[in-house]
Amino acid sequence: IALSMSETRGVLEGAKVLDIGMGCGTLTEYIKQHVDIDMYGIDYSKAAVAYVRERNKKGTFCVADVRDLSFIPSASMDYAFENGVFSVTRDGHCETYKNVMRILKPGGTLLIMQTYTDWHPVKCWQNIRMLSVEGCLKDLGYRFEYILTRDATDGKYDSYCAGETYTALIRKPK
Repeated sequence: IALSMSETRGVLEGAKVLDIGMGCGTLTEYIKQHVDIDMYGIDYSKAAVAYVRERNKKGTFCVADVRDLSFIPSASMDYAFENGVFSVTRDGHCETYKNVMRILKPGGTLLIMQTYTDWHPVKCWQNIRMLSVEGCLKDLGYRFEYILTRDATDGKYDSYCAGETYTALIRKPK
C-alpha cells in the first residue's frame, strides 16, 4: 500500500492522508519516512491508537469506528487507505465506503488491500463482499483505476499464508 501511494501514484508533499484501521501504525510510519505528508489515522483499538501516538508525535490519531466518520469534514483528505479493515467489519459496507469517499477531496484516492487465505473459513464470503462493494461504488460513479487479484505467495503455497491479495485504487471524480 505504501509503495503504491508514495511511488506508483505519487503522493504529493503535504497531502492529507488517512490510514483507516492503522493498527500499530507500520504503514503510517513507512509512508511518513518517504513523503512529507499530514498523517491522520483511526483505529477501533484504544491501545493501538495510544501506541501510534507515542511513536508519532506528528499526526492526528484517534479511536474511531470506520462505519462512522462523521467527525471528519467532507472533502478534507487527499488519500485514504486500508489494509484488511473492510473485510472484518460486520455490516454497512456500501454505506461505509460511501462515507470514506465523502471525506476525500475531488480527485482524491482510496486504496484498498485485502488478503484472503485459502485456509480462512470466510474467504468466499470476503470475496463476495468485495465484489458487492465494487458494484456499489461503480454505480455511484467512482472510477476503479487499478484492480488486482493475485496469489499473495507468488506460487509458494504453505499452510499459513496461501491466498490472494485484492488491491483496488479508486479515484473520486473531480
